[in-house]
Amino acid sequence: MADLFKFDLRLLERHMRHGVINDREYQAFLRDLPDMEGNFEEVSIEDMAPKNATKKLTGEDPKDANG
Repeated sequence: MADLFKFDLRLLERHMRHGVINDREYQAFLRDLPDMEGNFEEVSIEDMAPKNATKKLTGEDPKDANG
């Protein structure tokens, strides 16, 4: 089983209950994860959401905000 599936948070408890992994393996997996601090790109919700969803999320019409 691939490690990414083995340690998937949605399946983790089940895998531990069924002996697929144990706490020591899980702690080693967490310890070996690379440090990703600072490796991100900041985006706004307005940039990601469809234009018609912006009104629902913010209560403002994007057309009114831009002009």
